[in-house]
Amino acid sequence: MDPATIFKIITNSTWIVTQLMNGESVQFRQKAYVVEVSEAASPGTILILQAASPYEGQSNVFFLFFLNYCKKFPTSGSQQHVGVLYKLSGDTDFSLFRVDALTGALQLLAPLDFETQTQHELTVIATSKNAKIGSNEAHVTVQVLDANDHSPSFALSRHETQITEEDNHNLPRPVYTVTARDGDKGKWGVLRYSISGHGTISANKLNNSTHSPSRKPQELSQTSTDVSSSIGHQILGATKILRKSRPENFGFENTLHKSPTAFTKGGNQHFGSPPLLDPGGVTVNNAAVASSNRSFPSLPADFLSENEQFGDTLVDGKEHLAAFTIDSTTGTISVMKPLDRDPPHGRATWRLVVTASDGELQADTEVVVNLKDINDNAPVFPTTEIEATVTENSPSGTPVVTIAAQDFDDENEGSNSKLIYSLQKNAVDEITGRAIFSVDVTTGSINTAMCCLDREHASHYGLTLVATDGGGLQGSCEILVLVADENDVPPRWGRAEWAVEVNEDLPLSNVLATLTVKDPDTHNRLAYRVAPNSGRGWDVVQIEGRPVGDGAELKSLVPLDFENPEFKDGLRFQVQVTDQGIDAWGDKYRVGEATVTVRIMDVNDNAPSFSSPYQTVILKEDAPLGTVVARVPAVDIDEDRNGLVSYSISGRRGQNPNFGIDHIGTIRIISKVDRETSGKHTLIVQARDHGNPALASSATVMVEVMDVNDNAPTFTGPTYLKVHKKDLAGFTSFFNLTDADDWSIGHGPPFTAYLDPRTPAKIKQAVNVFYKKDSSWGSGSIKVHRGLVMEAPSSFVVPVVTVDAGSPAMTATVSLTIAVISEDSPTTVRDITVVAVESEMNSGPAIPLGVVTSEGAGQAEYSWSKTHNFFSLNRTNGQLFAQAATPTGNYDLGIAIHEPPSPDVQASLSVVIEQAARHRILHSTPVDVTARLAQLIDTTQVAPNSGRGWDVVQIEGRPVGDGAELKSLVPLDFENPEFKDGLRFQVQVTDQGIDAWGDKYRVGEATVTVRIMDVNDNAPSFSSPYQTVILKEDAPLGTVVARVPAVDIDEDRNGLVSYSISGRRGQNPNFGIDHIGTIRIISKVDRETSGKHTLIVQARDHGNPALASSATVMVEVMDVNDNAPTFTGPTYLKVHKKDLAGFTSFFNLTDADDWSIGHGPPFTAYLDPRTPAKIKQAVNVFYKKDSSWGSGSIKVHRGLVMEAPSSFVVPVVTVDAGSPAMTATVSLTIAVISEDSPTTVRDITVVAVEVSCVIVLLMFSG
Repeated sequence: MDPATIFKIITNSTWIVTQLMNGESVQFRQKAYVVEVSEAASPGTILILQAASPYEGQSNVFFLFFLNYCKKFPTSGSQQHVGVLYKLSGDTDFSLFRVDALTGALQLLAPLDFETQTQHELTVIATSKNAKIGSNEAHVTVQVLDANDHSPSFALSRHETQITEEDNHNLPRPVYTVTARDGDKGKWGVLRYSISGHGTISANKLNNSTHSPSRKPQELSQTSTDVSSSIGHQILGATKILRKSRPENFGFENTLHKSPTAFTKGGNQHFGSPPLLDPGGVTVNNAAVASSNRSFPSLPADFLSENEQFGDTLVDGKEHLAAFTIDSTTGTISVMKPLDRDPPHGRATWRLVVTASDGELQADTEVVVNLKDINDNAPVFPTTEIEATVTENSPSGTPVVTIAAQDFDDENEGSNSKLIYSLQKNAVDEITGRAIFSVDVTTGSINTAMCCLDREHASHYGLTLVATDGGGLQGSCEILVLVADENDVPPRWGRAEWAVEVNEDLPLSNVLATLTVKDPDTHNRLAYRVAPNSGRGWDVVQIEGRPVGDGAELKSLVPLDFENPEFKDGLRFQVQVTDQGIDAWGDKYRVGEATVTVRIMDVNDNAPSFSSPYQTVILKEDAPLGTVVARVPAVDIDEDRNGLVSYSISGRRGQNPNFGIDHIGTIRIISKVDRETSGKHTLIVQARDHGNPALASSATVMVEVMDVNDNAPTFTGPTYLKVHKKDLAGFTSFFNLTDADDWSIGHGPPFTAYLDPRTPAKIKQAVNVFYKKDSSWGSGSIKVHRGLVMEAPSSFVVPVVTVDAGSPAMTATVSLTIAVISEDSPTTVRDITVVAVESEMNSGPAIPLGVVTSEGAGQAEYSWSKTHNFFSLNRTNGQLFAQAATPTGNYDLGIAIHEPPSPDVQASLSVVIEQAARHRILHSTPVDVTARLAQLIDTTQVAPNSGRGWDVVQIEGRPVGDGAELKSLVPLDFENPEFKDGLRFQVQVTDQGIDAWGDKYRVGEATVTVRIMDVNDNAPSFSSPYQTVILKEDAPLGTVVARVPAVDIDEDRNGLVSYSISGRRGQNPNFGIDHIGTIRIISKVDRETSGKHTLIVQARDHGNPALASSATVMVEVMDVNDNAPTFTGPTYLKVHKKDLAGFTSFFNLTDADDWSIGHGPPFTAYLDPRTPAKIKQAVNVFYKKDSSWGSGSIKVHRGLVMEAPSSFVVPVVTVDAGSPAMTATVSLTIAVISEDSPTTVRDITVVAVEVSCVIVLLMFSG
């Protein structure tokens, strides 16, 4: 302590001296003391009493106090016993208290017990060593403070009670009360109850707890009051002091230490009790607790009311109703809601922990609440649906599945959970009416109730298993029983015969056909093959299983070319299948066979082919229309429309108008050929088939046109001359001749020219014509006599006959017109009238009209004063031409002549184009005939014997106008051989009347060619409109049934014929017809389905409109022995067990073949040799042959005994008398039934097969 503090103590303690001086006895500082000591305090000093003796040791007392307080100066023994001695009075409990005689320290020797004694009264006597000084007493009251030194306790650690489940009466309802005891009195003896465990709002669901039911008491401490303060209080009055409970020694200085375990109360200060635990056993934290959402960071002991309970609580945002709560004051547990005893969500036993707490200490006890069961749960299966498997042909009693139900009711509570199993839904055998499955009523095990389940008959069954408890509640489970397969059925093809159509261009990698297989078994080792040597084409195909699923794929090993003769009739072979792998072909029973017919369909893969793709033909140019130039047929080896060929023809520069080609490749002349126009023709013939897409090829025909002498010589100079009157006498005009024929073969010079003998006498006398022959052109002159005098203007014509050297010679008359003009007239060209070619001749060389000349000395240039579409003018020599296609009519032409230095001269021409023979135009010159047009054609006739058809036509003048009309006297039938090449004759005209035909000069001639065009006036015609054909029913596909070609005598498309076929009632699927009228089989013919077929064949041409006709083919199908005998009676019999021994069944046989030719009886029937020994020994088969039906019986031996229900199969082999014989196995099933079962007959199934494939179906049961 610092000196200032010591000084203060000295100054404030002067009362000690004063007290020591005021009496004759020992004096205590206080006469009475009250000390509060916790019963939990440990032994030690609880109070230091201070007394002083007068006259003795005042300074010692002072320094003793001083030194003890300051702990700086040691005290000797004499100093510790200065003047005063202390002791307790005789009534003190010396087992609890003592006082130090020298120091006056009151000490606690043993812990105090508040529950035994709450207060102790002590008397301390102080005496002086000086006998003259009297003693004195001080009274000390020790108040025992209660400490929580007794824990709550329960009489039992476990309590048990029972309530009924699902009881919702009088909720909330007390179920049990627990009571705890606490030895403390006062506040530490007040208990609060809380609950935890099943059905309570447990602490582990509430986070962030601030209190825990297991918390230890909180230790509090307070600094003790120092000695000087205590002395000061002694002066002022009684002071309550609490010493620390565990002093380290009994020294005075211990009063200055803090007491961590004791509770001190001074003045109005109150140190509260440790935190309380909430009555519900839940540590109070910051989470929401109870409905008020209160939080309890620190609860005083009296915070909760005596009756407050915890109920609904929000946990994770959801409201939960506690199953149990407890009254925190009384310990009464209540149930808050109906409780479920049973799983899966219920609980049979609810374990609760009740905690009793005095606020600091606590005790727990277990309360077990047992729920009494009621029958409120139906049986439950683990699943509502389940699958089970049983192998077919398993014996009766084979386990299928065991499925147990669970009942959550109490197994010890009566029969609530005792289960009985039954099949509410079972499968029933349709033959015997018996249940197929059974169930063990106690275990739920399902077994087969009869033998030999057949997966192929029923692959699965649906059952309903029901579990019923003792209270009648039920649960069910649906069971799907799958019948597992055994490979007990041989495979069979989906069809006995497959008809396949494939295009010939199908790639090798493609599948020809997918063949399906029927094998109801699921565990098969299917193998496939084409049966060796089984028919046409067996070695060019292969068969293999499909990559996915059953069935097989048929593929070709080589291209199936329709045009290959080996494939023309298609393929026909057999395929085989077995379910035992590739090494099982020897087991005929396991091998299925089918016949495959592959019809190869033609595709358009061949273009038409010419035998001679290049030809050269020489043709005379006067060949008549219709003349055959060449034949260029093309062959297309495809069929039907793919092989139907059409032809077209063209030249190198497009269409050639002179030639045409028909539908069989014959080239004919269709318009006159003129060598002078074109001496060679290159014809491109294209042959195109009718496929889609069409294919084509071409051939070339070179036509060289041989010349005919058909052109007369013509002038090379002008034929119209203007001569001045003064120059007329002695005028001479020179000319040359030429023609267009082939001079190399004599069709030309030497030419001849002379004055036409029919020239008028005046002209004959006035003009001479001279011509000098040579081997080339030659030269001639026309000279006017000097004596000829004519007035101007005027003109005259000099007709000059020209002749070539051909044979026959060609002759023409060329008219030279000489115009006499006056001297002052310009040399203009007068009007010209020209007669043009026939209107149908719309092609050929231009027709010369003459020459426009000038009399000037210079070089003239000629031009049109206006353009003309049908005329041409040579600009240098003035030659004028008309096109061959110039229409008839009048044309006014204007020509300008430019010849410097003379002025330009204008020439006007009037040209009239009319119909006339071509050769007359080509070999004539312009003639002025305008004045006599009305008298040109007065009388006409067809020249007698002038050519082909002259006698079947007539010609007569038109009723109105000029010209003549040509008419036929007979029908011009194109198909009449006389008219096939058309008509060609000559017509004549004269202006001198009908008696003037002898005057050749007055007769005009023309050649008429009539080309008769075909129309579709003939329908196709059959040579045999009715036929009868006999056909065997096993004829292969593609067999030719009949040929019914039709002929249409029309030409081109009018004569092109297409065929179709039908039956009396529509299309017939068995037969087809090609493009040339050949009928073939296209699908298998069966006499038993139809013994006669009436085929209506229609032939229709391609004209517009089309014409058609029909023919009838009667096909009679001849029988083949292809049907085995079959039973006429039932094949399924029910026999009572008592009647089985000696039972006999009678039967008859029949088949569908033609008995009249031996394809039927007598029949044979016997027991199949492969029948199991048990059946062989038990059954005999008898059959009596005769010529008709015959009769048989199946007899069961008397020794055969079989249980009912059961069945067995008797396989009977049936054989007919055909060649080869047909065999089948018919299975008779005999079902043995109990006596009370009805004997009914079910549907009959008969299996009949070909000789090569015998089916034996064996089944034995019982």
